[in-house]
Amino acid sequence: MTYLENRITARWWDYTRVVEKEKIDTIIENLYRVPSKQCGYEQKCVIFGPNSYDIKKNIYDNYAWADENNKLLGPGVVKYFNGQLLAQYLFMWVTRYKEVDGTEENWAIQKYRFEKRIQKAFLESGIGAGVVMTIAEDLGLDTGFSICFDSKNVANALGYTDEYALVALGVGYMQDHSDVSNPCLLKAVYHENKIVGYDNYNIPQHLTDKIRKLKPSNETIVEIR
Repeated sequence: MTYLENRITARWWDYTRVVEKEKIDTIIENLYRVPSKQCGYEQKCVIFGPNSYDIKKNIYDNYAWADENNKLLGPGVVKYFNGQLLAQYLFMWVTRYKEVDGTEENWAIQKYRFEKRIQKAFLESGIGAGVVMTIAEDLGLDTGFSICFDSKNVANALGYTDEYALVALGVGYMQDHSDVSNPCLLKAVYHENKIVGYDNYNIPQHLTDKIRKLKPSNETIVEIR
């Protein structure tokens, strides 16, 4: 069985559809069972549901967009948004420790340990996000990944001061874009009836555009020896 054959990167969400509680409960139950090296759990997953829309919108508006050069440069540039963050449920992985500030004894050693923990946290977050995505898709939900955000500012905005936001995964029901001839075209994002930027439509995995590479062949990325 090919679980992800028809998966689409979801960026626009259908808020008229309610995500069933039992599906979210199933995801959370399995998320808790995701392995961690030596049970260190250098990260944790924070879940923002339908009642946390304002929190998600703040991240979306202020910390998760880029200009055409893939940088967040401030006002006066065309913004490209990441609608994955506005899903009915946003799973956000963050570190579980604070950055070394250099004032502690042997801070160089502690900084080295911190950097190693960041590497483990990213690895564990990726494993957890992959598990959540696979289960969600198997349950008939739609998903969209994002790491295009300011890690420290997002963590601060979520109340995790001096920590890092690592990986975001939107889970829910996406809008129907089946009538769109080219999903890689940009869809305008409005605020108070004014265009403030653009976002892609929901994108099937086989499509490409100027910033999205064409998916390599199976033989290129999966090698059996």
